[in-house]
Amino acid sequence: MKLFLVALTLISVFSVNSQNLNYQKELERMVKVPNTPEAEAFTKYGNTSVSMYSGTPNISIPIYTISGRELDLPISLTYDASGIKVAQLATQAGLGWNLNVGGRVSRIINGLVDDYAYIAPGASSYTSIYNNSNIYVGGSLTNKTLSQWIINNLNPPQTFNSKQDAIDYFKFLKDISDNKLDVQPDYFSFNALGYSDHFVFDFKSRTFKSLDNPRTKVVVNFENGVDNYITSWIVTTEDGTKFYFNQAEKTHAVNYNDIGGSNSYVYQDYNSSWLLTKIESPNLKDIYVFTYTDLGLSNTQPSIVTTSVTNELSDPNPTTTGSVNIQNTDYNVTQLPLTQITHNGKKVVDITLKQRFDIKNQNNSPFTSAIDNIAVYKFDGISVLKRFTFNHSYFGITSGTNPAIQDPSSIRLKLDSISIKSANNTNLSSYTFEYFSPELVPDRASLSQDYLGFYNGKTNSVLYPAVTINNTNFSGADRSPVFSQAIKGTLKKLIYPTGGFTEFAYEAMKTTYTTTDVSSSTQDVTYAYYSLTGGIGSSANSGFCALDQYGAYPKVGAVTFSITTAGNYNIDYTNSSGGGEAYLFQRSSTAVLPYNQVINQSNCNELVSMIWATYMAGNNDNVYLTPGIYQITLAKGPYFTGDGIISLKVHRTETISNTIVNTGEVERAGIRIKNIQDYSDNFILSSQKDYQYTTTLNGSDSSGQILFDPVSLFYSTATYQVFISNPDPNKNQIYGINTMVRMTRGGSWSGGDRPHIAYSKVFEIQKAGTNNNGYIEHNFNVDNHNGIFSTGVSPNANLYYNNFGTGKESLANVYKADNTLLNTDGTGYFNTQFNNISTFENSTIYLYNNIGNEYKYVHIKPDGNGHYYYFYDSALFVYYNMSVVNANQPAGCYDVDNYCMPTLDYSSLNTRQTYAQGNIGGVSSKINTTFYNGVAQTQTSINTYDAAVDYLLRQSENITSAGDTLKSKQYYPKDFSTVPYTTMVSKNMLTPVVQTENYKNSNKLGTLKNDYLNTGSGIFPNVVYTAKGTNNPETRIKYEYSNGNVVNASQFSGDATESHISYIWGYDNSLPIAKLENIKYSDIPPATITALQSLSNSGTEVNDTTEQALRVALNALRTQFPNALITTYTYDPNIGVKSITDPRGQTTYFHYDEFNRLEYVTDNDGKVLSKNQYHFRTN
Repeated sequence: MKLFLVALTLISVFSVNSQNLNYQKELERMVKVPNTPEAEAFTKYGNTSVSMYSGTPNISIPIYTISGRELDLPISLTYDASGIKVAQLATQAGLGWNLNVGGRVSRIINGLVDDYAYIAPGASSYTSIYNNSNIYVGGSLTNKTLSQWIINNLNPPQTFNSKQDAIDYFKFLKDISDNKLDVQPDYFSFNALGYSDHFVFDFKSRTFKSLDNPRTKVVVNFENGVDNYITSWIVTTEDGTKFYFNQAEKTHAVNYNDIGGSNSYVYQDYNSSWLLTKIESPNLKDIYVFTYTDLGLSNTQPSIVTTSVTNELSDPNPTTTGSVNIQNTDYNVTQLPLTQITHNGKKVVDITLKQRFDIKNQNNSPFTSAIDNIAVYKFDGISVLKRFTFNHSYFGITSGTNPAIQDPSSIRLKLDSISIKSANNTNLSSYTFEYFSPELVPDRASLSQDYLGFYNGKTNSVLYPAVTINNTNFSGADRSPVFSQAIKGTLKKLIYPTGGFTEFAYEAMKTTYTTTDVSSSTQDVTYAYYSLTGGIGSSANSGFCALDQYGAYPKVGAVTFSITTAGNYNIDYTNSSGGGEAYLFQRSSTAVLPYNQVINQSNCNELVSMIWATYMAGNNDNVYLTPGIYQITLAKGPYFTGDGIISLKVHRTETISNTIVNTGEVERAGIRIKNIQDYSDNFILSSQKDYQYTTTLNGSDSSGQILFDPVSLFYSTATYQVFISNPDPNKNQIYGINTMVRMTRGGSWSGGDRPHIAYSKVFEIQKAGTNNNGYIEHNFNVDNHNGIFSTGVSPNANLYYNNFGTGKESLANVYKADNTLLNTDGTGYFNTQFNNISTFENSTIYLYNNIGNEYKYVHIKPDGNGHYYYFYDSALFVYYNMSVVNANQPAGCYDVDNYCMPTLDYSSLNTRQTYAQGNIGGVSSKINTTFYNGVAQTQTSINTYDAAVDYLLRQSENITSAGDTLKSKQYYPKDFSTVPYTTMVSKNMLTPVVQTENYKNSNKLGTLKNDYLNTGSGIFPNVVYTAKGTNNPETRIKYEYSNGNVVNASQFSGDATESHISYIWGYDNSLPIAKLENIKYSDIPPATITALQSLSNSGTEVNDTTEQALRVALNALRTQFPNALITTYTYDPNIGVKSITDPRGQTTYFHYDEFNRLEYVTDNDGKVLSKNQYHFRTN
């Protein structure tokens, strides 16, 4: 008898050599014949993995996996160990936990909601980019759609054909500012069954397209046409799996300030996400249906309250409290918990719910939305297989306190344990969870928050921060991080069902010191300055666009510069006369990009992602820059009043440290994993992993990089000018132009979905007990801009950029405990844009307020050449006291053919251009070096991806240590123009490898081709061909199908048939019950097949009688076909194989415990052959 310690998964990996086809392996790929459950039982419960890039452990608990015929559905519970935020709501599983089953498409609002189902009567509705009708601007109907208005004004015009065109342009900006037009498309994130993507609306095709994978197909359904609101989605992934999202989750928003202008009070209903309702596998062999229960709207969703305070700094005695601006939006979201899953028409999962007291409905009653029990059903869909009961209490109160009488915001659902129960509800065992100071988790409305929203225990009455400017203290909140407070409510210990436990130790996020962390003084530092005198320039890098704007080729110049520290930088732009262009964008090198590669000279569109751009008169601005290389490009043509000069300066006020910086570490907001300890069931430490986030092992310098820094964005200063005819000397005012300085502090800011801090290097130290077993040095690619991220300055528009390599490991070095290098594993990545301006239009604009023009009028004036231009003309004030009282238009507004926009509201409205950029990537290279006794052996692999097949892997090259190159080239359905491959493409079945060619150096070794066939029940491999070298292909295997299953496989050698293997499928055609070698399927009487299938189907509720009857019938096959080698199988479906009878008639029996895991194996005589022991750990 053997005793197995089950602690890993055996994974069968199949590869084919085209010269020597392994028939058995090929059949195993097509027909999943059961292995011995000893092998199947090696389910991995390995050490908790860690996302070291962000310092977060990946804690996952497997619940159950529903086995499908071609698509499995795993159910698991995951925990977010990045920390609990003050305003964070608990899911239906509990605070920090998430039940992973099903999926959803979620809206990420950019600007206003693109489409809504209802808006309160009397409230001002608005037009979104989905609308394809001509729109109103300034109250008048125009001859262009909103998309056309956006495309025509991606680059702010410098001149206009008429005065009315100029007036309409500023009315267009004003309508955007007043929320009458929504010009920023929302993003939509898709997550289901391990797939993820982001979608955005394409102006040109008026469809939704993927931003992460060009092989994802998206269909969106609208209520009564595209101009209405989205009701459902169909997403087809690259393998042909279809996901249906037909259940919309409604959000009811009450916005007190935004829609319809200031001081409005608006109700709005919109679909904020769409829940997965059905999955169809590529050949419809598996159909999963998800059912949700509509519990109505919640009444305790956290409000979004944005506060800011403004102070004038020019006053010698500035008011330290300032004027407070509050934007308040209340949200109620439809509660739609998942309650049932069916598979091919049979119930497989039921989820029952219970009351929770931290969320209430609109009747102020507790919601019945917390998970109470998950019941998994047997194959018949009627009988329960096992149950998982979720046991809850509440954070924020002590044990024994009645949660029903608490304010909902003061408590949060806490998952204490999960009980694993038998079908008859007998408690078998449980997972148990312990947390740090659960009773001290704060109220969700608490203002004791650090700058990321984690609890800091400070006594704050507001959220905007306190600051000191020129020795003047401006009151506000203490938003500093406090680790001992932020850790409260986070998972500390996980106890497993069969004994043993894991403990998690955390520490504060840290980076190196910066100049803001030490005693210092300040000075203004210039990072770049470039000026250009206008006039007629060269045609070398100019074209139609430049000629159209200037009437001649303009002077053009550019310069590159470097930024080493992320943060806010001031932009000073001057333009002494007429038109001009100024651009600021990021570069990958110091080489200057020519003007015609910056601006498309055919259509004037921007060819690079601009950080800042202007086409107007001089102004000042503020941008957020991350470390990297940047380029300034200026262009200025001739002008009738003189060529003039334009200039651009990038600078900021910086802190000059009085002490040494960039050594050591300083605490930041957030938590990271410090070590993970695994204990056996007798409390003995079995293994430990420690994590060091430093540049060297046991070093003191952090490898952390701040990807976004909301601290530096809590306040900003802006300079603007006011013309005062009656100055107040007590406020430092003089006659004429006065320069004022204003400071605005905000209470919150989002960096998008980037981590606040990422680590470029992490040391993972592995220990057995307390003994050091060596360590791994992990190196990661760090990129500030990835996924959805904010522009960093008001109005914080959301941008999207996907870089495949970001956050992924670039190099791993494995060391022994004595620092001897054992192995290095380097990985390179490629990243490319798969949509462009010719096929995809998502460039758009968004408004930002240029405070420097706040007290100026937009002055429109003829240029003497039949066109009109504009500039900003200072308003006239009798006096100034933080109001616009007595603001008068300058005299020039009344000149002949001149016009000034009627109010100051137009003057600060400027636009920036942005677009959603779709990128895809993959592993481009791997270099692995192993060291044996000081001798290095290196293997290199290089991957090539092909745009012709939507960037699937085209070629893999492996360079051996001997210097040989082994190359494999793959072909996919899109490479073939015949049926059924065109049908596969139409069904989005893009990833099956149809043909593989293998080479050694330049010599072709052979070809393997899988010829596919549409059988009517699906598209499957039909014939396998192989060819040696450059010879013609020969048939090797031919498959026959019934109900989508292989029932006959014929093996060929040359032109002669060598052998046949037949399969009989039972249990509703889901599992093979007999494998017959040396006989054709057509030679088996249909009545025999039907009788066996009927017996297996009647045995789906397994008992000894039905199972034995099936075994007897299967054994009769051996008598019926004495010349065949027959192996037969019986099952307890959804659990595993119950018996395997080999061709000799010897039966092996497999016995399962109350957890439905393989417990022991017996032979024909009842003798125990093996037993298994299980030690649970999280994945």
